[in-house]
Amino acid sequence: MKTKRLFNVLALVGIMLMLHAFVLTVNTFAEKKKDNNRYTGVHCIAYMKNTGDDFYPKLVPTKSGKNKLMETEPEKCRGNLPTRYNLTENGESTAIKNQGNHGTCWAFGMLASLESNMIKNGFADKSVDLSERHLTWFTYNPELDDEDKQLSPDDCYAGMDHWHTVNLGNPYANGGNGQLVSATLARGFGTVDESHAKYNGSISTDLPGFMAGKSDYRMKNFTYLPEITDKEISDDGEITFHGTKEASVEDVKRTLMQKGAVAVAFHQTTQDDPTGAYFNEENSAFYCYNDLWSNHEVCIVGWDDNYKKINFKDTTGQAKIPPKDGAWIVKNSWGEKWGDKGYFYLSYYDHTVSEPVSLEGENVHYDKDNPKHEFDRAYQYDGIGFGDFIYESDKEFKQANVFCMSKPETVKAVGYSTRIADSELSIKIYKNSQYNKPESGKLVAVENFTQKAPGYHTRMLKKPIDGLKGDRFSVVCTSSYNVNGTKKWTLMLEATTDVDISRFNAVGHCKKGQTYVNRKIDKNSHKVSDKTAWIDVTSVEPLNEVVNNYDTPVKFGNALVKLWTQTHKTKPSKISVPSTIKLTTSQTKNINARTVAGDGKITYKVISGKKVVINRQGVITPKGIGTSVIRVTVIGTMEYDGVHKDVAIKVYPRDCGKIRVKRYGELVSFKWKTDKKASGYEICFSKNKNMKKSFRKIFTGNKSGIKLIRKTLPKKYYITVRAYGKDNGKKVFGSMAKAKIVSR
Repeated sequence: MKTKRLFNVLALVGIMLMLHAFVLTVNTFAEKKKDNNRYTGVHCIAYMKNTGDDFYPKLVPTKSGKNKLMETEPEKCRGNLPTRYNLTENGESTAIKNQGNHGTCWAFGMLASLESNMIKNGFADKSVDLSERHLTWFTYNPELDDEDKQLSPDDCYAGMDHWHTVNLGNPYANGGNGQLVSATLARGFGTVDESHAKYNGSISTDLPGFMAGKSDYRMKNFTYLPEITDKEISDDGEITFHGTKEASVEDVKRTLMQKGAVAVAFHQTTQDDPTGAYFNEENSAFYCYNDLWSNHEVCIVGWDDNYKKINFKDTTGQAKIPPKDGAWIVKNSWGEKWGDKGYFYLSYYDHTVSEPVSLEGENVHYDKDNPKHEFDRAYQYDGIGFGDFIYESDKEFKQANVFCMSKPETVKAVGYSTRIADSELSIKIYKNSQYNKPESGKLVAVENFTQKAPGYHTRMLKKPIDGLKGDRFSVVCTSSYNVNGTKKWTLMLEATTDVDISRFNAVGHCKKGQTYVNRKIDKNSHKVSDKTAWIDVTSVEPLNEVVNNYDTPVKFGNALVKLWTQTHKTKPSKISVPSTIKLTTSQTKNINARTVAGDGKITYKVISGKKVVINRQGVITPKGIGTSVIRVTVIGTMEYDGVHKDVAIKVYPRDCGKIRVKRYGELVSFKWKTDKKASGYEICFSKNKNMKKSFRKIFTGNKSGIKLIRKTLPKKYYITVRAYGKDNGKKVFGSMAKAKIVSR
């Protein structure tokens, strides 16, 4: 399994730009290179190393030579594009903001893309203002109450997953990147309106944990576009720039026109040094001609093909200018006093531009005070995306999440993450599978398709799936791609380590019964088993990796697939059934349950006592003496809620029937009809027919009669008998037999 260590953080003085280095590795419009030394197993694709305060991406060295980050080809240009285009002039971009002294450029750049998409689609106007504070805080904090207890079920907001960093006490100083943003927004942490979590340049206070799952609007897709620059990275992390990809430039332009603004990273001088060698302050034009890592996130809002290259002339007198005209029109997050009222030009030929991404929102109109959503909830476990590493296998590798419906819902869409361009996806949904056999249920949906761009994606099902409360859905998925004619399978799993090998570590919380994989993996050799058998991912031992000279145990977590559902508005069911039913051991009785509102199926279950059994038709058969409770349940439907009522079933011994008397010289015998379920009998003697006052009582075991000495009894008396059983140590009596008069 070859892996990719996923982190590069954009960090600048006054702005912690988190995206860049991560862009170069993780935006795996990735290299698909030959490696003859891979064995059949799971391989780590790449990893990130920490050098000082910045994160640099590095591909794991191979015997095949240099590691050049390659992408699939962008879409070919279809039709003519204008020479100049500006979303801001079209009213399709939001106002300039100021991140202040915080390292939150990544949040500003990403949300600017989403805001523009909302306007472009007609779901909001240009006054929309999403909260960067909320995104920043809950990227690094799970949904907890004041006592650090989880507020929602694990499958609602992905449990306790979060990111751990050295600056965890101050998430606003951590920096960030696309992977963190996509995982945070995909799990339903935000977005919220600025008015609900206000940002300012010196903020340091916490947000209450209950706000984590608040969403005034939701992200639907997070797409990594083809890289604009052609770069090569050496084994020691040095970058060599080979030029700008014109086809990728056109791909970004087309995205701007169709979907709105595009977030991007580049190497920026700091706010304290705005007149650095790469920035022409007079023209608000930026061109970095050195091969450096990106460190700042901004948002492209347009372009100008005719913007003169001479405008980028640096201020050092070295006359460094781009090879051609043309520039991006870029929105920064340093306030309106910087640049050209907060905007600047960025040369198409800048060496450091990386990880262009497009964020798309749900198809609903934005209303911050009364938010509506395309889907009512997500069933999910993953909250950190791929986590610290990405793995691939030379053998088919399946993963599955199992979800249990909490109410009547319709599954409308699946959400999933990819990291390789042109991935072949297979997603199959099974209903009511066995817990440890995800493919054993009824196959209710099949989605086979090619996902062109990496990122997080939402895909509508061809046919929605109805599910009732308690229904289980197992979502089985594979993700594969071809490299030089060889097929590889990406492990769509969280991968985390507890070793602090970088500033960022993913913290996953995977529980038994949530996620399954179809192959075992040897922790030392990384070889996957030839045999396929579903196993709980929590039973997979951590893999051994060596990163930055650290022995690093890597644990697998939940599968990166979600279900998006719509809840049905249901009416209450009503059921008619007696609260108590009495019968004897010799009787059977129908419980006579019926629905008076709703049409759900009625089921029966003995929930305590075990003195009776009941069949599917509602017929009760005694098995002992005492009290049982039967739960009568009307199963919910898509129109009616489920409901249940508990019925007390009281079982008594049968009547002993007619008492038979027989004299044997000095003895007299009394016999009666026995009850095999009885514990014994009570025999009463009285001089009164009404048996109100007994002169003698005898208790026996479970016998069919007794014998007494005749002279010990009156000349004339009455006798009766009743059976009893025991329930929790107490006697439960049947009815008395008809009193019989006896003469001595």
